[in-house]
Amino acid sequence: RNAQAIDDAMKPIQLKMDMAKKKTALELKLTEMKLLEQKIFDDICGRAAKLATIHHLNLIIADPIDNILGEEYNSFGLGDWHELKSPVIGINTLDLTQEMLQEMKNIQ
Repeated sequence: RNAQAIDDAMKPIQLKMDMAKKKTALELKLTEMKLLEQKIFDDICGRAAKLATIHHLNLIIADPIDNILGEEYNSFGLGDWHELKSPVIGINTLDLTQEMLQEMKNIQ
């Protein structure tokens, strides 16, 4: 009976310990994901900078929807997000989408 009572008393404690371990593991995975996302973002930025240098460009415009939402838009407190896309038009603009895709295919 005493062993059963001890086991019954330990179950809630064991459950809390298991939850704490899972929470720690989840936080570690989330940190790893953020680091991986940052590495991917840095790689893409580097490739875009390479294309900008090759084409003597001063400015690169990327898809701001993904960029802003990637920075956790809601934490900025700017209100509800309304997706809006409009073309960028200019006298000396270049669309480097295909070149960027080719750069991304050349990942080693």
